[in-house]
Amino acid sequence: MLPLLVMTATPIIRPLQLVWQSYVVTFRGLDTILRLSWFAALLLAIVGRIVSGELPESVAGTETETLPASYMLVFSILAIVTAMVHAMVAVGWHRAILRDEHQENRRIYFRLGRNELLYTVAAVFLMVFVMMAVSIVPMVWTSSGADPVSMTVAMVMGPGLVLMLVGRSLLVLPAIAIGRGADLALSWRATSGQVFRVAAVLALMVVPLGLIDLAIIEIVTSVAERDLGVVLNMLASFVVTTVLIVMVSTIVSAASLLYRELVDPLTDPRVFD
Repeated sequence: MLPLLVMTATPIIRPLQLVWQSYVVTFRGLDTILRLSWFAALLLAIVGRIVSGELPESVAGTETETLPASYMLVFSILAIVTAMVHAMVAVGWHRAILRDEHQENRRIYFRLGRNELLYTVAAVFLMVFVMMAVSIVPMVWTSSGADPVSMTVAMVMGPGLVLMLVGRSLLVLPAIAIGRGADLALSWRATSGQVFRVAAVLALMVVPLGLIDLAIIEIVTSVAERDLGVVLNMLASFVVTTVLIVMVSTIVSAASLLYRELVDPLTDPRVFD
């Protein structure tokens, strides 16, 4: 007798449904996200205040490109620490979704191990590609001599190609978070045939985050101009950082849901009820 072959159908990703589920999962698990992030957000607020307080007024108002090398080093270190903190919270949130680890018995969550460091590198690498996609639009829009058809094609194709590339690689992040390493080949195999759908999910998640980020920049600028004092400025920085972490967590949720659907369908379904 011929051996019985069991064929498993590849799940079809429905972008709108998955985006909605990502927001539902995020805000239902808001207590976990706040538990994972409050201490890190407070540290970032304190460090940010110390760094900004050390800057003389002549330096604080200058463009980044013209800052002295010593201040550029300080800001670079702060940016790296910020990325690592976001990665730490993201790893914890991935594990909460995919492994039901909600850290309920921990009041202070702060862990920077191998997975968090590797996650930071991978996330920054993917974010660079996303920023490249975003920067293409104003570059094309302000270019001189480009006809409307060429501008439209470039504005659609440029970000679209980058989103598809990032989408094929996105599942590396949850894999790192749950300790399976940066298996890029697995991510590409899992997203095969789903390229446009995964890119659509990314676009639907990134655009609102970008708009909220712009609003946050305006709020931070307004608060800085008012000079509310050390305590209120730190409180505002803490709130802004927390809001940003929550919004980034929606993308983490989307990546986790994609990983569950395409790679690890045996994940505990109770997390998503």
